[in-house]
Amino acid sequence: MHAGGNDPDPEPEEPRRRRRESITISYEARELLAAHEVDPSFELGARNAVETCLGLEPGQKLILVCEPGLEEIGAALLRAAEQIDAQVTVFLVDRERVKSDAFVTRLSTRLAEAQASVLVASVGGLPPSFRRRVIGAGGAERRHGHMVGITGAMMQQAMRADYEEVDALGRRLVGRMKTRSVIRLETTSGTALTIRLDPEHRWHNASGLLREPGWTNLPGGEVFTTPASVDGVLVPDGGAWLPDGHEIARAGRLRLRFEGGELTAIEGRDPEERRALAEAVEAAPNGRRVGQIGFGTNTGVLASIGSLLQDLKMPGFHVTLGDPCGDLTGACWTSTVEVPLLVRRPDVLVDDVPIMVRGRYANELR
Repeated sequence: MHAGGNDPDPEPEEPRRRRRESITISYEARELLAAHEVDPSFELGARNAVETCLGLEPGQKLILVCEPGLEEIGAALLRAAEQIDAQVTVFLVDRERVKSDAFVTRLSTRLAEAQASVLVASVGGLPPSFRRRVIGAGGAERRHGHMVGITGAMMQQAMRADYEEVDALGRRLVGRMKTRSVIRLETTSGTALTIRLDPEHRWHNASGLLREPGWTNLPGGEVFTTPASVDGVLVPDGGAWLPDGHEIARAGRLRLRFEGGELTAIEGRDPEERRALAEAVEAAPNGRRVGQIGFGTNTGVLASIGSLLQDLKMPGFHVTLGDPCGDLTGACWTSTVEVPLLVRRPDVLVDDVPIMVRGRYANELR
């Protein structure tokens, strides 16, 4: 930088502001992503996202919405879509931009006109209200990939999975469940749960594959339902996450007691861990209620990385307090709280038949 009288006068603030905003809606956003060098280890995951999971075909329209700071992942998705000659429109959107209702309305219109869309965002970046509007924009053909919390590590692991096999495993698992099945879950760390299914609630295979209009989280790889009851003790030795996406430190030292599908006691030596979980589940009605139980089915995930979006997809079992995701499970109650609890390497029996031993699926399911 130079200091002195020969420097040109600074630009007025207003033109600078207009140019900065324009990058969210113009060809400049696409050019910015296209200029990023793509990490070769992201390429397979990006192709999986646009071709395998969303089924994007040549000539179809893809809307790519990317939060600043995640341009490297956005660039990989853009290149994958361009390689099959899709029509890609890119939006770089930050927290300030989504405060404009006019902008979000225009974006929603564009989303509804597309065959596919992807949102690349951090957990704490773009507000949940905006993310819900992206999902809810609808569209007669749109298949939406929700990549909220995506990281480079996930692109290198969970997104590289064989998603056809992930989907098939999920279908085989769901096929083993009867309307009134009883699931028994045990681990060497102290988990001992008895779960009874509700015949009014359905299983959802969130494999990540979309062939009809709708949306899916990516990476995909879980099957889940809302149970009738959950009784016993759960030790979340695989992790526990607060509604804002932050992981509770040393969650494996907690012992959580359940009766009739509700969390009744939080035990553990560390008062801070107990307090964090208690405050989360008390933040909204039905926060102590078990909203979901599920199996991770993404066989491409080999190890925990401490991230909610990927770790819940690793072969294993999880219990989620709060939101039952009723639009997918059929549950008729709601909660704005969502606290996932992950159990590592469980033994799982369904109607007294082993389907998982120390976190590995029975041979007939693989």
